[in-house]
Amino acid sequence: MDSNSAKQLLIETKKFLSELPNLNEIILYGQKHKRIQILPYDLSYIDIYMSEDIIVDKGASALLPDKFKHYVCADTTGDGNCLYNAVSCFLIKEDLLAVQLRLSVVLELMAYANEYIKLEVFEKDYAYSDQAFLNANNKKYQQIEYRNIAPYVAEIMNMCQLGAWSSLGAFYGLASILERPIQSIYPSVNSSLLRGFTRIIKPRQEKYNVMITILWSKIGINEKEAKKLLSMNYFRPNHFVDCYLKVFDFI
Repeated sequence: MDSNSAKQLLIETKKFLSELPNLNEIILYGQKHKRIQILPYDLSYIDIYMSEDIIVDKGASALLPDKFKHYVCADTTGDGNCLYNAVSCFLIKEDLLAVQLRLSVVLELMAYANEYIKLEVFEKDYAYSDQAFLNANNKKYQQIEYRNIAPYVAEIMNMCQLGAWSSLGAFYGLASILERPIQSIYPSVNSSLLRGFTRIIKPRQEKYNVMITILWSKIGINEKEAKKLLSMNYFRPNHFVDCYLKVFDFI
């Protein structure tokens, strides 16, 4: 599937979710469309080592906690699709698969919604974006069927929009479509809740054991600004970057 077809299916999926289907209808929709060949590339190989042709994001690298200093961050396109841009670069060294990855995550979270909503993380507020909670509080969601799934459905509907921020929940969908773990890294801040964002996220079914690593970052930040933010113990991310294992030192 090309990116234009993926965009169209995202639009159709958002329209479908806006009509507030029940959980079973959401699952059937996701399972039906997951049969479509969305990602045309072999997902078995992922390059996790830094190479000389990758531009280093020094500001983001300065945000890495000490235990992750064996990584270096790559410059990632910051167009709102940065999480998917980062994963696309792991796959093909370009961000050309971002739209297809976004669509694949949306359909994954729909097709197996009954499994994901049982995970502890999806019972917590921090799994969702502020926009999802804002939408879920709309009176149209105030019905018995949506009492426990409103934020979940609102989040997926929000994710259908190109450029929409991806919450922690998106990592779970990504891990499953890649069939491999994802190491999520959050900068060191004085918050036990936010430190919990640093975790290894397991896929629904694991086929590959080579893990990819993503840092919650801030777009356009330099090393000085990064150190200042960390010293303030306050950090509000608006960007994601891919992290590669160092194979040589950078100046």
